[in-house]
Amino acid sequence: MAARVPKPASYWIKRLLVCNPFYLLSAALLLFGMYRVSVDRNLFAEEISQLAFNLTSLEFYEALLVGTALVLAVRKIWYDSTLLVALENALIFVPFILVSQVALISTRAVWIVCFVTAALAVMRAVSLKRYFRELNLPNRALLLGAVVLVINIGLLATYRIVGETKMGWKPDSGRDFIINQLTWLVILPVALVLINFLPNAREMGGLTPQRRWLPFGLFSLWVLATGVHLYCLNYVYNFAFDIGMLAPALWMLAWTAYRRVPDVFAWQNKTASYLLMTGPIAMTFVAVSETGSHLFFSLTLLNVVIYAVMCFRDRQSFAWHLLFASVVLLACGLPGEWIQVLTPMMDRPHYIAACIAIYLLIYNVMSRNPKVGFLGAILLTLVIAVLFSAHNGAGYWAVQAGLVFFLLHSLGWVDDEHSGARAMRIVTAVFWVAHAIIWVRSDTVMWGPCIPGGLVFAGYLVTQLLRGGRGHLVLPAASILVALSGPGNHLVEILQFAPAGLLAVVGSFILFALGTGAALTKHRWHRTHSTS
Repeated sequence: MAARVPKPASYWIKRLLVCNPFYLLSAALLLFGMYRVSVDRNLFAEEISQLAFNLTSLEFYEALLVGTALVLAVRKIWYDSTLLVALENALIFVPFILVSQVALISTRAVWIVCFVTAALAVMRAVSLKRYFRELNLPNRALLLGAVVLVINIGLLATYRIVGETKMGWKPDSGRDFIINQLTWLVILPVALVLINFLPNAREMGGLTPQRRWLPFGLFSLWVLATGVHLYCLNYVYNFAFDIGMLAPALWMLAWTAYRRVPDVFAWQNKTASYLLMTGPIAMTFVAVSETGSHLFFSLTLLNVVIYAVMCFRDRQSFAWHLLFASVVLLACGLPGEWIQVLTPMMDRPHYIAACIAIYLLIYNVMSRNPKVGFLGAILLTLVIAVLFSAHNGAGYWAVQAGLVFFLLHSLGWVDDEHSGARAMRIVTAVFWVAHAIIWVRSDTVMWGPCIPGGLVFAGYLVTQLLRGGRGHLVLPAASILVALSGPGNHLVEILQFAPAGLLAVVGSFILFALGTGAALTKHRWHRTHSTS
């Protein structure tokens, strides 16, 4: 086998130059220069002069981007022209960020700058649409971009009005606080929702500006710039920012990615689809707090509703797992004051542990493997023993719960597919009856065993009604014995003090009834052979 010859440095330099990093470095240097101008008090004494210089530089640079892109497109230099279009769309909302950082500019000047900036942005977009015909930029994408433009102008106007009357430093209540929260919790997610209204992705050709993902990539740049604009408004007008405020936008982004990414990139991989489907659950953890966040609870509740719809519409088994996981997270994420009302005896760590155990039990219920059912029975026994350790008889109840779970789980087994399944069911039923007898002989009320016995018997009847056919008689027999263990123990205690003569008379009638039953059924269980 021939050894691989290392590529010379010139090869990697050419690969780097093909990507044309000069355009990217140019845009980054422009932004850095505008930042330095805005903080340098020696260059411009007034804020309006700083704003005029930065805006003029930026608008001229963006016009240069569009003009150069059109020239390169005419010469059929597709990659570089598309890169310039992407840079233009990344910088399109920067003027609003510059305006928001100038606090002393008059309101009239703000509206003039917004109008001029918006008009220039529309002119550049129309120029690209008209003269760059190979560019995959549908009319609907331009219309949605106009909506995002209006959203940015509205954000600037809202914070301008609120900033003039805001009371206090980083308020945590009141009208101003609510307005700031609504922009993060509603406005930004709404901007993300718009991407779902883009037309279905389609390949217009083999050229770089004709790629199917280009409209979605440009729109993603617009939304990202809107998020940066909103963060700058929070910083300029002294509103508190918390990472949890991003949760609704990230949650919406995750669901949007699940819906549109396979279409944009023409993915048919189920693994990628499943990974995207779990994204909304992961994004809710951004809103987690120690005391229990109402935002986390609300987003998780929405996940439960969406996953439930997916389960009943598409019948996806993976969606069922995510639905159960969301239900468990919904319970784990209950706000602290709700937990104090629902389970005052449990703190949040025990509450979360119980919810996780419930999820694992649900997974066990869905399986038909006896080994999985055995693990589920052990898990349920441990959970009940730990959570109710302060109550009398918690150990007996825990063992009974584990045995009942295992026997009910056995109703879904296919005995022929698992060696020893039938024997395991019989042994467990015998142990269950024995444990019930020991239980009633120690300390419990007479009706205690009726609960586990009734559960198994009811589960057996329901299974028989749904499936039909002959079931496992060991389960109804064992459940009846367990249910009667309490009254039987009470009867034994009474008989210990009953007169011997009375017991003999009662015994004679019982034996007579058994004899009559044997006589009436003898033709079924005993066949006589005729002799010649």
